[in-house]
Amino acid sequence: VTTDPEAAAEGADLVILCLPTFLHDSVLRAVVPFLRPETPVGAIGGGWWGKPPLPGMESRCFFVVETLPWACRVDKGHTATVLGTKATVGLGSSPASEAPMLCSLVSALLK
Repeated sequence: VTTDPEAAAEGADLVILCLPTFLHDSVLRAVVPFLRPETPVGAIGGGWWGKPPLPGMESRCFFVVETLPWACRVDKGHTATVLGTKATVGLGSSPASEAPMLCSLVSALLK
């Protein structure tokens, strides 16, 4: 865990923002300059479907996963109980040709 965008981006093969959508732009502006050009950037939910999240990101591969892959209940304190895993979760990407690669990466993370 860090508040340093450069440290957060260092060596990243994939970035997935799991934040409220109102924070996406500010976090992307802070982190993207430190990512390698080939590093895909994604989010859980949000309004990126079919367009780059920010101007200047047109050449970067980006994606959105429609929802978290788990059904959870927040417990008292800072814990959550996983009630189940969803059988499928939609993923959209730009360019669309990168969707199979992104599905494979995200699926591997969830195993």
